[in-house]
Formats: sequence, structure tokens, C-alpha cells
Amino acid sequence: MTKNAKGEVTTVFEGKTYILVPDFNALCDFEAATGLNAISVFNNVSEAHLSASTARALVQACLNQRHPGELASFAGKLMDNDPSIIADLLGGQEADASAGKLVDPPTPKRKSAKRH
Repeated sequence: MTKNAKGEVTTVFEGKTYILVPDFNALCDFEAATGLNAISVFNNVSEAHLSASTARALVQACLNQRHPGELASFAGKLMDNDPSIIADLLGGQEADASAGKLVDPPTPKRKSAKRH
């Protein structure tokens, strides 16, 4: 796996090279698929703790920029083949992802109403 200056991540699977592009369109596709704010995920990855399905949605969104039509299941196969894909896409900030250890997202905390 390699990462270039644009943030594109290249990986090889079964003899074919795939390029994952974390551009604005990929971020929009990720948001549409997950309902999450992509900028917040990238900026706060250490707090976000990606679930497996969220991580796979990110890989698929980035993959489809250069390889349109690839399914989520194929994105999962790329991740199985090279677990460092998530860490590379996120700038190496998520150490657990590079080891293939993804965690469930935290449960949102409800704000309690102020009592007077």
C-alpha cells in the first residue's frame, strides 16, 4: 500500500491495483451512505472510533471515485487483504484501524434539561 501527496491510497488485490481517493465527492458519498459528517470523522478520528460498517463505507466511497460501481462487499475484501487502508485514508491517526481492530461508535450522550 502506498499513499501519495494528494492523500490517494493505492493497494493491490489479486494482482490488480486499486486507487482509493478521499476527495470531496468521496466524502459526500460517505455522508450519504452513513449519515455521519465526514469532515468531523476525519478531524476527530481518535474520538470517532469507527465501526466496521462505517470504515467499510469510507473505503467504498473512496474506491468508487476511480473504480465506479464496486460493492461494499468488495471494499471489505480490500480491507481484509490490507487492514492499514483505513489508517492510511485517515492520515494514520487511527492506530487501532491499522491493526484491523475497529470499535463500535460511542453511544451519543443525551443532554439533560436544565432545571431552574
